Amino acid sequence: MRIVYFFILFFTGFSLAQQITLTGTEITTSTVWRGTILIEGDVVVGPNAILTVEAGTRVYFRPNMDKMRGGADKTRSELLVKGVLIVKGTQDKLVLFSSATQEPHMGDWYGIRLINPRESSIINYARIEYAYNGINIKKSSPQISHCQIQLNYNAGMTIEVKARPKINNSIISENGYAGVITSLGARPVFSKTIISLNQIGIISFSLSQPNLGDLSTGSRDAVGQNELFANEEYDLYNHTNLEIKAENNTWGVDDPQAVADHIYDREDDARYGKVDYIPILGQQLQNRAELIQLTQAVTEPPPQAALPELPAQEEGQQQTAPETGATDQQSVAEQQTDLLAGQENPSQALEQPPPASQPKREVRGRDVAKKVEKPKPQDDGIDYDQVFMELLLDAKKSEIISKVRPDLSGYNVLRSKGRVIVRAVVGKDGRVESASVVRSLNPVLDRLAREAAQKFRYKVGTVKGRPVRFVTNILFRF
Repeated sequence: MRIVYFFILFFTGFSLAQQITLTGTEITTSTVWRGTILIEGDVVVGPNAILTVEAGTRVYFRPNMDKMRGGADKTRSELLVKGVLIVKGTQDKLVLFSSATQEPHMGDWYGIRLINPRESSIINYARIEYAYNGINIKKSSPQISHCQIQLNYNAGMTIEVKARPKINNSIISENGYAGVITSLGARPVFSKTIISLNQIGIISFSLSQPNLGDLSTGSRDAVGQNELFANEEYDLYNHTNLEIKAENNTWGVDDPQAVADHIYDREDDARYGKVDYIPILGQQLQNRAELIQLTQAVTEPPPQAALPELPAQEEGQQQTAPETGATDQQSVAEQQTDLLAGQENPSQALEQPPPASQPKREVRGRDVAKKVEKPKPQDDGIDYDQVFMELLLDAKKSEIISKVRPDLSGYNVLRSKGRVIVRAVVGKDGRVESASVVRSLNPVLDRLAREAAQKFRYKVGTVKGRPVRFVTNILFRF
């Protein structure tokens, strides 16, 4: 039975639709994912295969599980792309890569790894969260646009070994260590991308040279227009002896000295290269209505709530969903043409007028105490009753009025050292409505941190001057 299955798989493309569980597999031909995919072991896209993920697809990874016990981490599943990955999300139907639990933590799964040096993957309109590294790019040159990469344990993106990806119109935020780590000769290009609320925004190692804006080239890919602000330690850290171009960006402040204070380069240590951040643009660049829609696009609860128990399969039998009748054997070039058709410059997409209304977002239980009942779009197309990302507030960052330290009296936890991150939803009155741990240390400290977070008070957050609910991360160091 298995021999016949792989024989057919080799010669014909196939689709996985509706709900499917993969305990680990190698994809060897053109394959389409639709609906809900639950992954319990490493999935490898073979060198000659194309995996296409359709708009609205939810890909969930079981936390801390890898039934294949292989890959970069034998305890966590990953999506390893030796061939080509085409993610075809849309503005109101993001593709979601996340953790399969109602209470996710950073690092629940390992991440997406792109390692094809010959053919480029394309990821459009996706949300990638709760991995160890959201996306790892090695020797590859993918195009990544309109993506939200957040809440990953180590970094939102790691880019290495002469990789040359292009990243535009995206948000890389709230990752445990860095938004982006580059190394080993990587040359990524960033444009019209927000990098915020990480411990370090971008850190460059070992002869890597990220391009965040180089006006001397005249290239439309090197226009800059990124927003780097409110990263905890540095917005940009140059740990190489090369100059890094970061022209034509906004840094949350207008004063060049204040910008320099959040950049680590030759001015701080003569061993390292200079960061060229002049000229500086104004305070705000991206279309806020478009960004709000990107961050609030529809997602659904993870499989533990949404998926029925699948029937047991006989030994050797593969789980597949019914054929949809679609032809899924397009070449890489054809799929890239389809994705970029009508956009001479895909990075211009955020500059188009926003739609008249916002889609309803299914908010997970961990994000808010109760679901948003019904969007109430205003004349500007924004639903002000949604929960906003902190970086989209008028002030671009929350302001704490009063904070509470965890009460450690009576607990023998002195040997536990590390960080606990609590994700809190703050109401329109500045009080914390709900809180959940997204980076754990141990059960006792997690509970104490969550209890302390619930007592925090914030200055009321506003969007276009209107009070709103927003989500923020609270860091506790033990």
